[in-house]
Amino acid sequence: MIQLRKQHPIVVYGKYELLLSDDEAVYAFTRTFEGETWLVLCNFSDETVTRELPFDVTERVIGNMEPVEPFTLRPYEAQVYKV
Repeated sequence: MIQLRKQHPIVVYGKYELLLSDDEAVYAFTRTFEGETWLVLCNFSDETVTRELPFDVTERVIGNMEPVEPFTLRPYEAQVYKV
């Protein structure tokens, strides 16, 4: 994570925007910096969840599991995507 932070200023300087603010299972937000946007999705529940989001995923940056689908998260899964 430290290497990711050092290599990508979006992690430090990116504008933060909370998504799905009423969702009790999924913490989702974007970071935008110099024309680039990253989408961060974290499932804090013990169930698999799928959410609808208005983004086209272009690349996976990092995650704690191999993704099944971009907006489907298994229990306690976290993914970061470029959009």
